[in-house]
Amino acid sequence: VVPVVQPIVKKELPVYGMEFFNQTAIKFEPNFSMATPKSYVLGAGDELIILVTGQNESAVTAKVTTEGNVQIPHAGLVYVNGFTIEQATALIRKSLIKIYPGLGSGITKLAVNLGNARSIKVTLVGEVKTPGSYTLSSVSTLFNALYNSGGPSANGSLRYIELIRNNKVYRTVDFYSFLQKGLMDGNIRLEDQDVIRIPVYQKRVS
Repeated sequence: VVPVVQPIVKKELPVYGMEFFNQTAIKFEPNFSMATPKSYVLGAGDELIILVTGQNESAVTAKVTTEGNVQIPHAGLVYVNGFTIEQATALIRKSLIKIYPGLGSGITKLAVNLGNARSIKVTLVGEVKTPGSYTLSSVSTLFNALYNSGGPSANGSLRYIELIRNNKVYRTVDFYSFLQKGLMDGNIRLEDQDVIRIPVYQKRVS
């Protein structure tokens, strides 16, 4: 009897880093408890918490309207759409100083923080496990979006991930920098209508 020789089937090794997106114990979500970055750009739907302390005390929660304004009692409308938190604070201070003169001398303090953030639409294309459009918080980052989509498909690569903004490649990110070195420089905050493209995995020839 001639023995039957079974062919040896080579198993494809999983692409390095894929297991990161399969860990149910990890919840890679936006950190809502951190202080709002001064560079955060305000838009319609954002909620601002305006605190006046010191000689005068006041707390106001105001939502940015579709016209880009916040309504502040006694100060009226202040246009903040497209401005950073830092710039918006200066604009609000200018409006409030008429009501609270102590803001000029410093005996009254003003703090403007982000309450509930607006939602943005982000699209993931290319070699993604679950491609399509996602509605995320405006404080979400590139890594948050990757995790929400389930990461790359079997043919996808974690290298050379393209963040496309206004129809141009805004940044190319290598996720391995985070996996191997813990570097967060590629964890860019997303903007409305951003597109993230995951390329096809290419085996390096040594």
